Amino acid sequence: MGFQHGAGFRICGAVVRKFVNGKHNFASLTLDVVGAPRSKKIDLRAFDEDIVHQIGQLGAGQTIEVTGSVDVETIKAKDRKEVLVDGYSKWVSVLTARSIKVEGSSVQPRNEPKREAGAEPPAPSAPAGGGWNDEDDIDDDRIF
Repeated sequence: MGFQHGAGFRICGAVVRKFVNGKHNFASLTLDVVGAPRSKKIDLRAFDEDIVHQIGQLGAGQTIEVTGSVDVETIKAKDRKEVLVDGYSKWVSVLTARSIKVEGSSVQPRNEPKREAGAEPPAPSAPAGGGWNDEDDIDDDRIF
């Protein structure tokens, strides 16, 4: 196993908000990440079609792990010209997502298979330790 050169990251956090453009070729994602002394909001972006689709499927509050690259690019004004500070181009680091894994307990449940018309739903199974029965006594005089 060798080293892979370059700047990269792995962030685990909860989804705060997401955005996918109409063409589905760009997505942005904000994660809430636990940190000291308080949690931090981290903004990510994605251009890969599969990653953009995954971001579109995420729900607020889901816990995910994102890995990606740290890219450095120039800041541009609204007129698409580079922003100059003291005669030099202003550069900024941005995080680009390359893969997303959703934590097992926060994966959205799959839809149940459709039943045929008129079919009975499956009967609920009784809990192993017993459970509440209609014959159980209720003390109506007790105040809750």
